[in-house]
Amino acid sequence: MSPQYPRTHRFGVRRSVFLTQLVMAVCVLTLVVILLIVDIDVVSEISFFLGVTLVFALTALAATIDWERVPSWTIGVIPVLDIIAVTLMRLNQPTITVALFYAFPVIWLASYFRRWGAVLGPSLASVLYIVLIVSETSKFSAVDLPRTLVLPITFAFVATAIYQSRTRAQAQRVILDRQSGLLEAALERSRRGEKLLDEVLNAVRFGVVRMDENGRAVFTNDAHRLWMRSHDQPEWRLGAEHLYAADGRTLIPEEERPFARAARGESFRDVVVWMGDPDAEERLAFAITGHRLDGADGDVSGSVVVSRDITTELQAVKARDDLMASVTHELKNPLTSVTGFVELAVDAPELSETTRHQLEVVLKSSDRMLGLVTDLLEASRAAAVGLKLTKAEMDLADVARDAVEAARPSAGSVDVRCDVVEPALMVGDAFRLRQVLDNLVSNAIKYNRPQGSVVVRIAEDGECLELTVTDTGQGLTADEVDAVFARYYRAPSAGSVGGTGLGLNISRDIVRQHDGDITVTSEPGLGSTFTVRLPRAMAQLEEQR
Repeated sequence: MSPQYPRTHRFGVRRSVFLTQLVMAVCVLTLVVILLIVDIDVVSEISFFLGVTLVFALTALAATIDWERVPSWTIGVIPVLDIIAVTLMRLNQPTITVALFYAFPVIWLASYFRRWGAVLGPSLASVLYIVLIVSETSKFSAVDLPRTLVLPITFAFVATAIYQSRTRAQAQRVILDRQSGLLEAALERSRRGEKLLDEVLNAVRFGVVRMDENGRAVFTNDAHRLWMRSHDQPEWRLGAEHLYAADGRTLIPEEERPFARAARGESFRDVVVWMGDPDAEERLAFAITGHRLDGADGDVSGSVVVSRDITTELQAVKARDDLMASVTHELKNPLTSVTGFVELAVDAPELSETTRHQLEVVLKSSDRMLGLVTDLLEASRAAAVGLKLTKAEMDLADVARDAVEAARPSAGSVDVRCDVVEPALMVGDAFRLRQVLDNLVSNAIKYNRPQGSVVVRIAEDGECLELTVTDTGQGLTADEVDAVFARYYRAPSAGSVGGTGLGLNISRDIVRQHDGDITVTSEPGLGSTFTVRLPRAMAQLEEQR
């Protein structure tokens, strides 16, 4: 078996062999110096002199030979010859405990040559030592046995302990090498993953900023840096100088800007901001999302802010709304005139039944088109300046009953009823809330089944009123429920039923202007329930009075 040399980047095999032998030589030299002082006759013994000379010769040999170029087993020659040297030094010197020096080559062999060294070293030393003891004793008896065997037994135990220690150390070294390899592989994978992530983030067209727990940027991708350079921004924070809210004109306070919020550990999604002065020709609009990052201990470890340029999208939406407002405004006036004259013509007594029926069809179509144009115009105005409300004390129950009553003529076989008896007083805009009810009830009728039903109810819940419109229609899927209030959205299940996809969006805006909320629950094939929750706000009215 090859010797197991201590691993070190400073000492090679040659230096390691020399230092091990040097320990033996220093101990022998120390003994010689002591003997020269106390008993010079011992040093003059030829066998002792030969043993000392052999130790020093082996030390010189260990220093001069390049042990990396010779077979590894040749290194074992030195500790074996050291055992012989100790035997020569011990020969005819029973009063000197030179035999203890056997321990050095025994330890060397057991340490460097593992199993066979742990057997050879103590065996050779024990045999030679016992031969010396027996040769020095004229009549060997059982009384001499303990002092004869004590050192051989000690050598055996020392060699065994060294062997086991080296074996454990070698096993631990193997484990450490494997763990080191695994760590290096994991580190390399982490580096590759980080590099790949950087390349991916630099390839996308949206800005990404990674902040640490102190709110400092530790990574910004190419897209974000390009935006900063193109608008002469001195910092990595988007809109370091001027940042405006979604309306494009309201200046956002510095502490409420998205990057400041993210630095505080807040999470938010799709916050629309404008960068640049309101009167500037070139401005950028961004939808900014911030996500807090939590460490393993649950504390905030930083945040990620993603900025998406939506300037083109918002400009397209504005252009569409402007076009819609212009077209609907130009259509509304002639449609109103057409509807008015058709109503007058229908009332003419000289018309035949056939002509009157045809004019009624024209009137219904005109009313429907006028309703669509009104919805489009209302949506355009709401997008431009927001809805204007005229709030006063009102009875929501009266509004609900009027809406149901107005819807019954067009309900056909659908049973429309209003289960409202008690007054439902609140502060609100009766005209706008009637618009909400008209939208909800008309939708419940349009998307209902034949012989179905629509029920309007109002319930009190503390300082709020809860209005529900329940139908037995075709219902909505989960995806349709999530998108039903979006502007211009029409569910695939709507089929050929007419509409603009604006009614529910406008209704939600009106309800929110009243500090309320509108939700929907639905079961495909069973029907839907729209719930409008409105604050009564009566206390505010009393304070104003």
